[in-house]
Amino acid sequence: SEFIGKDVNDQAGENIGTVDDVVFDNQGNINYIILSRGGVAGIGADLVPIPFKADKFSFQEDTIILSMDQQKLEGAPSFSSGEWDELSRQEFQQRVHGYYGTEKHQEKQQQQQ
Repeated sequence: SEFIGKDVNDQAGENIGTVDDVVFDNQGNINYIILSRGGVAGIGADLVPIPFKADKFSFQEDTIILSMDQQKLEGAPSFSSGEWDELSRQEFQQRVHGYYGTEKHQEKQQQQQ
């Protein structure tokens, strides 16, 4: 994808990571942008899945700008490079969507009522 490896900044211009990967759903729509934060040369980095619908992404040259602030990402659910299977776990997906208030979590709550 053209997103992978791009720097990600907040609206203040502070670098908050790089795009490690993009996860698509069965229909080919972007489900998550995986942000890599910390570590050295990608080793030991936290991977933060951001639901594509959770933020407004904009582009400036080779940089992606997130409208959410860095503090929001500090407490976001994350996983390490050896834990990619976390994304397929329903509980983890619910935690991610619950944290950002996006619809996968809301749909689940509606189904349980």
